[in-house]
Amino acid sequence: MASRGIRSVLVLVGVLLSLSCERAVPVFQEGFTPSSASCSSRDQFLDFTVVSQASWELLSSEPWCIPVPMDGGPTSSKGARVRIHLDENEKFERSCVVSLRVDGEVVGSAEITQSQNTAGLYFDKTAYKVSGQTRQVVIPFFSDTEVTVESLCSWITSVKVDRQSLLLDVDPYDSLINRQGQVLVKTASGKEQVIDIVQGDGFTNQRLYDLLVSLYDSDHDGAISREEADGIETMYLRIDTDWIKMVDGFGYFRNLKELKIRASMSPWAGREYCFDGHPALTSVTIEEDFGFTRFSARNCPQLEDVALSISFSNEMSFDVGGCSHLQKIQISSSRTTFSSFSMDNCPDLREIRLGKVIFPGEVDFRNCNKLQSLYLNNVYGINCVDLSQDPCLKDVFLNNTAKYLLISKDLKGSINLSLVLGTKIIYQ
Repeated sequence: MASRGIRSVLVLVGVLLSLSCERAVPVFQEGFTPSSASCSSRDQFLDFTVVSQASWELLSSEPWCIPVPMDGGPTSSKGARVRIHLDENEKFERSCVVSLRVDGEVVGSAEITQSQNTAGLYFDKTAYKVSGQTRQVVIPFFSDTEVTVESLCSWITSVKVDRQSLLLDVDPYDSLINRQGQVLVKTASGKEQVIDIVQGDGFTNQRLYDLLVSLYDSDHDGAISREEADGIETMYLRIDTDWIKMVDGFGYFRNLKELKIRASMSPWAGREYCFDGHPALTSVTIEEDFGFTRFSARNCPQLEDVALSISFSNEMSFDVGGCSHLQKIQISSSRTTFSSFSMDNCPDLREIRLGKVIFPGEVDFRNCNKLQSLYLNNVYGINCVDLSQDPCLKDVFLNNTAKYLLISKDLKGSINLSLVLGTKIIYQ
């Protein structure tokens, strides 16, 4: 009888302990506060609060806005403090969204607005390239004081200031070799900025043109005639000099379809490639021993394939926006950092292969409606690869790349997935 009573007491104690433990489990609303903030243009920290019952992470939409820390474990109902570091804003007003993600889902966000710089002189760009038929160049800028502008070349015939823009009148120009000019901008406080202007529809670099003449001047008259240029559909170039830093002007070869370049130069020299608007190019392949600083092939209507191989760590921009027939992008490197990466308005893109590259923030793959294969090997700087709006996916390979992979639930079980080093799949 006594033992039966003791057992009853023990059962009652167990039930009470169980209820006590259940009450100890925190139940509260997860979130990220405040939901908005405004601040000055200076370098600074802002304080926010994360409330979460599970592991969490913060994702910033802009590289100048960095959460510290970027992730953490469960918090109390009062939350945990995080600090958002903002770089100094050197130009116009800007904004950023910081999102709180818990178990792959966004449960809160905050919009941060940083005011424009109210001191000094700022230009969004200090180098411009314009067509030979351009008659006026408009250059936006910011200054809190009056400015004066001076042309440093004869073909920039007039310079005016209209509110926050410079208006430069230029003479038309028709030549195979582009010309270069400058304007000097000064403020009343003594600050100065030189703006470089390149005008023309040909070659920026005389040495590049001379190299092409040595290879494609079939009648040996010292120039490439229109007939000679129109007969070239495939081109292979070897560039082994630091003096050719700008590779452009290939629009003169209006029937050129396939271009391959093998190049090397000093690591510190830097080189730019520009093929914007080429009417016939279908394939561009570049192998660089020491990297380059810019690749641009915007609005090339026939371009289908871009392949870059870079053997040296460097920082560069990449832009293939507006290439309506582009199907494949392949970039392999030795930890190249992209200052910008644009592939907007490329509706026919089907394969992307990136290896050992670093991004300053998220890359938008969501509008690649025909994308079939994505290969990301040691791609840093991306927290989440969002493929949830890509209905044609067949193969996805991620190695040491992102924490999360978002895929449409309609594709579950129908694609070949290969994930290495802890990427978590979320079906949406």
